[in-house]
Amino acid sequence: MDLKEKSLKTIRKYGLLEHGDRAVAAVSGGADSVCLLHVLHALRERLGVEVVAAHFDHGLRPAEDPAETRFVVRLARDLGVPIHVGKAVPGALQGSGSLEEQARQARYEFLDRVRNQVGARRIATAHHLDDQAETVLMRLLRGSGVSGLSGIRPLREDGVIRPLLEVTRREILRYLDRHGLDHVEDSSNLDSRFLRNRIRMEILPRLESIQPRITRILGKTAEIMRIQEECLEAWAERWLGEHGKELSGGGFHCPVQHLNALPQALRATVIRRAVRRVQGDLRAVGLNHVEAVAALAGGARPQATLDLPRGLVVRRSYGDLFFSRPETRRGEPGFEYPIPEPGSYDLDPPGVRIIVEERSGGIPRTLEASSRVAYLDADRLGYPLTVRSFRPGDRFRPLGMKGTKKVKDLFVDLKMPAEKRRKTPLLTHGDRIVWVCGVRIDERYKLTDETRRVVKITMEPLGKSGAP
Repeated sequence: MDLKEKSLKTIRKYGLLEHGDRAVAAVSGGADSVCLLHVLHALRERLGVEVVAAHFDHGLRPAEDPAETRFVVRLARDLGVPIHVGKAVPGALQGSGSLEEQARQARYEFLDRVRNQVGARRIATAHHLDDQAETVLMRLLRGSGVSGLSGIRPLREDGVIRPLLEVTRREILRYLDRHGLDHVEDSSNLDSRFLRNRIRMEILPRLESIQPRITRILGKTAEIMRIQEECLEAWAERWLGEHGKELSGGGFHCPVQHLNALPQALRATVIRRAVRRVQGDLRAVGLNHVEAVAALAGGARPQATLDLPRGLVVRRSYGDLFFSRPETRRGEPGFEYPIPEPGSYDLDPPGVRIIVEERSGGIPRTLEASSRVAYLDADRLGYPLTVRSFRPGDRFRPLGMKGTKKVKDLFVDLKMPAEKRRKTPLLTHGDRIVWVCGVRIDERYKLTDETRRVVKITMEPLGKSGAP
């Protein structure tokens, strides 16, 4: 079976393209991408698809880049394929991360812009079987689990496809020779500073001397791992749908108890899926990070925080594990509102309505006190009252106690998560806390046999109408 038919088989096997699709082919000018563009163009009628070429100049090789761009433009025009060219902004690749990673990200951002511009569904890249073998070895050397060893996927969730993934570099070079196709050589592919280049030039040739079929064997290993990973991913996604919950601002959380009960492999996959939900991908998050999150969930500390790459934060708060980006971890801002007299007050934040009612004539026969309703001795209060957020050092005398207690210690006793603490209103009179709303009133403001006037205070979520 020749290369073109093998590629067609791969496309159909993994559903990479459908009739009526438009695909953006990433063309650098190297042998692999020239082959990709030529094959997709040759198969376009059989597949019923349209092909658009896209070339990105990273600006890292001033002596080579212009000639490479001219070559790709000429190739696309000779084939009659529309071509889009982009170039990195000077100095843009000076941020965090390796230069190689920044260049890769810039290239994919350009390809995605072209895809949106031309209304394409897929982006095709020229990764082949040798790339797959190199990737598996590279991740094995760095330490990886099933997900990492599954290597390069034929079809990514974001619509990037690899039609040449089941053909070798040798087959690509033979195809170009047979069709009289030129290509350009990227000098950076010979730079031994890059691990992938050392694997290709040094490690794989040595392995081939022991096992001539090592490239195909590693490719088959990646396929087996990918099948297992897809099964785990499906189970993990189902588990997250049942036990996880999206948070406002892009965060995500799941119960620690249920997570710890999972088999180790499935637990690791759930953690990766949770990370992916928050930051969109798993770049820079490796096996050691996943294990650290699992240790956080299974550890003895009820509250702890773990910082992962790219600003991702994982926080354990008693029975829950929270995944968030920096902008979602800061919580709600502090708040403070005056309550000058009886009435109804809508407060946001914290998103509650406070209703203050006075009753005279002593203690009512029926007290319907609950977490949302407090009855207080009016003669011990005075206006204005204040509703505010918790502050470090806050103390009060919980109902039934003789001495004072830190509000923070009460929260800890109740195993209240830090996020909920920030949102819990405190009703105060002067410098005294009268009611930790929804939790406990102060002993000094309780109703007694001497009480003649009662203040009923109701707290309810905003959106409800009327007092209960």
